[in-house]
Amino acid sequence: MQRLKDIVGNSQARTYLSHMIEHNRVHHTLLFHGPQGVGKATYALAFARELDISPVDITCFEPEGKANIHTIESMQQVKKAAREHPFQSDRKLLLIKEADKMLPSSANALLKTLEEPLDSTLIILTTTKIEQVLETIQSRACLVPFRALTHEEVDHFLSSSEMTQEQRAKAVKASQGSIQKALAFESEIAVERDVSNFCKAIVTQDPQEAFRMIQVFEEVDIEHVLTLVLHYFRDLVLERTSDDTSLLFFPENAVVYASMRTYTLPELSDVIQAIHEAYASIEFHLKNRSILEGLTAKLIQKGMSLSIS
Repeated sequence: MQRLKDIVGNSQARTYLSHMIEHNRVHHTLLFHGPQGVGKATYALAFARELDISPVDITCFEPEGKANIHTIESMQQVKKAAREHPFQSDRKLLLIKEADKMLPSSANALLKTLEEPLDSTLIILTTTKIEQVLETIQSRACLVPFRALTHEEVDHFLSSSEMTQEQRAKAVKASQGSIQKALAFESEIAVERDVSNFCKAIVTQDPQEAFRMIQVFEEVDIEHVLTLVLHYFRDLVLERTSDDTSLLFFPENAVVYASMRTYTLPELSDVIQAIHEAYASIEFHLKNRSILEGLTAKLIQKGMSLSIS
C-alpha cells in the first residue's frame, strides 16, 4: 500500500487526512466523493497504512451480481464485521466502494452501524455520485471531496510508463483527469502493439511467432482483438490503393506495410472475409485461443499457397 505523501493528485484530501492523524481526530465514518479513477480507494488504503492498520484488518465491499448493487446481505456482513475486534491492529478498515449502489433497504441496514460504531472500526465509503447516497448516510459521515487531476499530475503519474512521449500526451488528453482512464489508454496502446506484431508475424509467414503471441490475448476482449486485426489488414489494402497515410489505423506502420506483399488485393479480400468469419464464431462461446488459432492457421496457409504459386 502507498503512503499518503506518495499519491499523485488531490493534495487537499491528503492534507485533510494527514491533519486528522496529526491531531488524533479520525472520524469513524468517511465518505470520499468525486470523479471516477482519481484515487479515492487508493487514498483510503494509504490512510489505513498511516493508521498502522494491517492488511488482514482491511475488508473491501463492492457491488455484486448482475444488478451490480450492494445487497442487504452484504450490508449485514458490514454490520457484523463492524462489531468484531481487529486481528492485529488497533483499528480495522471496512471499505465500501460505490456506496451510491446501495438499495434504500441496504442503506438503512447500514445506518445503525454508522450511528453506533466501535472505536476500533473505521468505515470509508467511496462514490462518484454523492447525490445518490442517502442523506441520512451523508449526515453521519465526514465528507472528503476529490477532484479530477490536472494534466500535469496525470503526466507525472505516467512518467514511468513505457509509452512514447507522443502516446503519453494522448493518454493525458484522453484521461479527463482520471488515472483510471489514463491507464486504460495505456493498456489499449499495449493491445494495439501486440495485435500489430501478431499480424506482422502472419504476413511475414512466421507461424511460430504468430501462434506464440496468441497466448497474449487469452484474457483480452476477443471482439476488440479481431477488430484491430481487421484494421491491420484493411491498412494493407489502403497502402496499395491510396497515398493518404492519414487513412491508416496504424499510421506508424506505413513504411512496414510498403514492404509487405505476401497477399494480393483479391487475397486480402479473402483474408478480411476470414476475419469476419472469426467474428461470427464468437457466438459459439469458443475460447479466445481457439478462435485465433483457427484464424491464424487459415491465414498462414493462404499466404503459403500464394508463395508456392
